[in-house]
Amino acid sequence: MPIAASRHRTESLLDAAVAYAELGWPVLPGPVCDGLASWHPVTVEPLGCCEPTADDEQATTDLTVIAEWWALYPRIILTAVGELFDVLRVPTPAASQITGLMSLPVGPVALAADGVRFFIERGAALAPELTKVHGVELLRPGGLTPLPPSRVKPGVVSWWISPTATKGRLGDAVRIQAALIEFMRAGTHARTTNPGRRDGEPVGRA
Repeated sequence: MPIAASRHRTESLLDAAVAYAELGWPVLPGPVCDGLASWHPVTVEPLGCCEPTADDEQATTDLTVIAEWWALYPRIILTAVGELFDVLRVPTPAASQITGLMSLPVGPVALAADGVRFFIERGAALAPELTKVHGVELLRPGGLTPLPPSRVKPGVVSWWISPTATKGRLGDAVRIQAALIEFMRAGTHARTTNPGRRDGEPVGRA
C-alpha cells in the first residue's frame, strides 16, 4: 500500500477510535489487515482479525493511549462485546427488510461481509425461534468485535447507522428480533400460499 494511502487509513482509524472513546466505548488495537492477511504491525506475527495487540484489560477511552496505538499503523479497532452492549448478527437481506419495517430507531447498525450487526442493549437473549436460523447469532459476551472503518479479511466494516447518529442510544433486542421473526413468518407464508412463484415474481401473476 502506498505510504500516503496507509497514512490516510491510519488517521481515519485514529479519528474513529477517538470518537468511540468520546462515546464511552473502550477500544483495543487489533492487527493490521490488507483484506487478505492480518498481522502484528511490529513483530509481523500472523494474527486473527479479532486478536488484540494489547491485553484485553488495557481496553481504554484514554485519548493519549489511543493516539499512541494508532500513531503509526492502521490497526483494526476492537471493542468488547457484553460490557456496554451486545451485538446481534443478522443476514444482510433480512436486516434490510426489518429495518425498513421498524418505525423507531434501531440503534447503531454496522455492515460487514458476514452480515449486519445490531448494537443492542446488554443482557439480550436470542429468541427461541431464531436459535437455528442460519446467519443469526448473538455474539459471545467477552469476545471482541471490529468497529468501522476497520479493514478485516472479508472486507471493510462500515456503519449503516452510526452510534453518533443515534447519540449513543442502543437498539432494543426484543423489538429487533420480533421484527425478524415476523419477516421470516411472512416469507414462509408467501412460499406456502404461492409454492410455484419465483423470487421477484408478483403475487397473482397469470
